Amino acid sequence: MTPTVLKRRPVPEHETDLYERQCEVFLNPNDPAVIEEALKQGIPHNVIEAAQKSPVYKLAMDWKLALPLHPEYRTLPMVWYVPPLSPIQSVADAGGLPSNGNILPAVESLRIPVQYLANLLSAGDTGPVLRALKRMMAMRHYKRSQTVEGVTDTRAIEEVGLSVEQVEEMYRYLAIANYEDRFVIPTSHRELAEDAFPERNGCGFTFGDGCHGSDTKFNLFNSRRIDAIDVSGVRKHGEGE
Repeated sequence: MTPTVLKRRPVPEHETDLYERQCEVFLNPNDPAVIEEALKQGIPHNVIEAAQKSPVYKLAMDWKLALPLHPEYRTLPMVWYVPPLSPIQSVADAGGLPSNGNILPAVESLRIPVQYLANLLSAGDTGPVLRALKRMMAMRHYKRSQTVEGVTDTRAIEEVGLSVEQVEEMYRYLAIANYEDRFVIPTSHRELAEDAFPERNGCGFTFGDGCHGSDTKFNLFNSRRIDAIDVSGVRKHGEGE
């Protein structure tokens, strides 16, 4: 199996471009070319299916609701956050936001909270934060008109570039959130697991255990030190038989 060599991405000139550069790193699990290459790299098929069913790619890439924490640190965080809607929605419900002739209120008028969220989640770029907030507000407006007023008003979702199918799927994952939708974890493959016996007792919690150069004579529990045993050369079971 030959590993894939990733090309180095150019360093963006401005930190506000880092969010989009991070998004370019992620591959679409529904892309046939990506699936074919993943199978060549030895990724099991059930892992690919789990990636397709997982809401992670939808939230981060399809709907652009989830944003990375401090992308300017360049650590590629794998825990992304959806900006909180309730503080801004409460201001909108109280009539504190102008509409500027649109269906949705002008969220950008709340400069301080929007900029605060942008500094956390998009390296200071308010565009992705505003898009995420407006899309969630549009989903709320659409479902409210559908369930309370009994009409299908698509003006709000059209304003933010969403289709009815996308909004219904967003509602399923964000509002209903069934167990099988939230936790999509593929089963492990024992045939791919390595024997962990040589690594057991190889490194403890205290100084002088073989993990570093300390010569401490006592361990964490003030008892005699137990030196690590190097068993890395132990033959695997059945080897040579």
